[in-house]
Amino acid sequence: MITYVYLLCFVYHRYQILHDNLIQCFIHHVRQYREAAKEDGKEQVYQQRREGNEKLDKAAQVLKLFTDPSIAGQTPFHQVRAKAFGILDGPQIDFVADHITTDVKFDETAFQWAHIDELAQQFKRHLRPINASVDWTASAGYSAVIEATDFLKSTFSRGRSLGQYASGALPQRFISDTAKRYLYELDASGQRRLLPDRYEFLVYRLLRNGLEAGDIFCRDSVRFRSFEDDLIDNDKWQDKDKLIEQTGLKSLKQPIREHLAELEDCLEKRLIEVKRAHCFRRKRIL
Repeated sequence: MITYVYLLCFVYHRYQILHDNLIQCFIHHVRQYREAAKEDGKEQVYQQRREGNEKLDKAAQVLKLFTDPSIAGQTPFHQVRAKAFGILDGPQIDFVADHITTDVKFDETAFQWAHIDELAQQFKRHLRPINASVDWTASAGYSAVIEATDFLKSTFSRGRSLGQYASGALPQRFISDTAKRYLYELDASGQRRLLPDRYEFLVYRLLRNGLEAGDIFCRDSVRFRSFEDDLIDNDKWQDKDKLIEQTGLKSLKQPIREHLAELEDCLEKRLIEVKRAHCFRRKRIL
């Protein structure tokens, strides 16, 4: 009989390790996509700034048209403008003018989300199956994230896509005010529409943050299991005397000070034994 108990414990432990590996894989992929988006965002900002600096050189050539002695004062303006557009077109001139007259700031976060759009097929393929395979629990602060993950599971298990829902039908309590500006776009009628791919990735990103912070858990795990999952709930603990009696462990029935005194005495004896053994080995070596 004891053999079956050991076998059952082994199988359950391997089951927990499997969940650990799945969750580690989930965290790794989310971090990888996040870092790729950050790198691309920085690169896009760099390219925009370099392009702006390059256009400044051409803008100088446009300004020199006003002092070019080869252009007669009676030359019609449309001819001068045609020459200017030969150097920089209209939108580029507007871009340089804004660059000069205002403190142009490129939205690096917007570039990051644009890169996430390009990675949509990848993160769906890698992250959806893991999210569907793991039962998540969380502290009160992450309840909105768990609500969103459950919604994703339910939606994809029925073979539906997020785009089939109206924006208001999706759980949105977890979306911060900062993130909202990047998760919506205006449709043809001028109404705000939620971008489903960005919404899904935000759920996964916050799920990863909660796992690393120790606020999101998996009961079928070793590393990501909540400490409270190993404790007896308050209702059962009302019968603590009966539960302690059933364990058959003498140490649980002892007063704590008496038990600690016994442990201290045992530790002192072990330290003396180790010290004697060490001295004996040194004498033999000498």
